[in-house]
Amino acid sequence: MGDLTANLPKPLLPYKDKTLLDHSIDFAAKFGISEFIVNTHYLADKIHEHLKNYSKYKFHISFEPEILGTGGGIKTGISGIIQSEELFLSINPDVLLKANPLDLEKAIFDYSGDCLLFLSKPENKKEYTTLDLQDGKVYFRDGEFYYIGMSLLRGKILQEIPMNSFYDLALVFKSLSQENRLDGMVFPGEAIDFGDKEKYSKLTEKKLN
Repeated sequence: MGDLTANLPKPLLPYKDKTLLDHSIDFAAKFGISEFIVNTHYLADKIHEHLKNYSKYKFHISFEPEILGTGGGIKTGISGIIQSEELFLSINPDVLLKANPLDLEKAIFDYSGDCLLFLSKPENKKEYTTLDLQDGKVYFRDGEFYYIGMSLLRGKILQEIPMNSFYDLALVFKSLSQENRLDGMVFPGEAIDFGDKEKYSKLTEKKLN
């Protein structure tokens, strides 16, 4: 994000009078979720202060002195909070999610597997690692979809990840996929990607215009 995050961590960038982090919290809250684990690193104190604005939710804040990657960060964050058989919803604040909760409630509350990825079709396939979705299973080969950064994960799939160590969550996904255990569904709504400065600037300029 370059100069946009010189004095502000990326999750606190504004969009439509809310921060990206607020949008993620509000989205999860639509499903009755009231307890959150928030991973922090860069300018973490500003995120800590921002979360004090919420009084009706419980927050567990995980601070990473060194970047741990998606897998290492989540594993360290859930330690002592999420049990091995528990499911939890993981959301990347880089993506703004819009959907009718009624279209997602059954998928979220009735899910009995170990890992469910939510997918969408990209406008430009060259910008993403595309995935194949066949009969509800996700495969790491050229396909029509990309992972939007939202998933349902069962604690036990992260057991082999060492604590406080860098680890790419994609390695866990690939291993599950090879065992035909990586489930997927098309996200029944809109996923707006704020992943880099160019995308964020275009979207905020569009809003201003």
